[in-house]
Amino acid sequence: MFLAQTINTPADLKNAVGFGVGIMMIIGYAYAVLLIIQGLLQERGDGQWKYTIAKGIALFASSGICNLLFSHFFPGQTITVSFN
Repeated sequence: MFLAQTINTPADLKNAVGFGVGIMMIIGYAYAVLLIIQGLLQERGDGQWKYTIAKGIALFASSGICNLLFSHFFPGQTITVSFN
């Protein structure tokens, strides 16, 4: 909400979106690491630990894949992820 008050130009909007994406990436990376650790510590009797590790790796890789798709479908447009 506080970012909406400071947006006056398209460049300000891109900076605000980049800041929001940066926050989401931090949360996603942390959750992915926790999933991988959880999968490594789970009981090996069932096959659920493999799926947990696969989910963690997929979540970790999803931000890179989204960035590639964005650059492919919108060439020349960039959103810089900033951690201010």
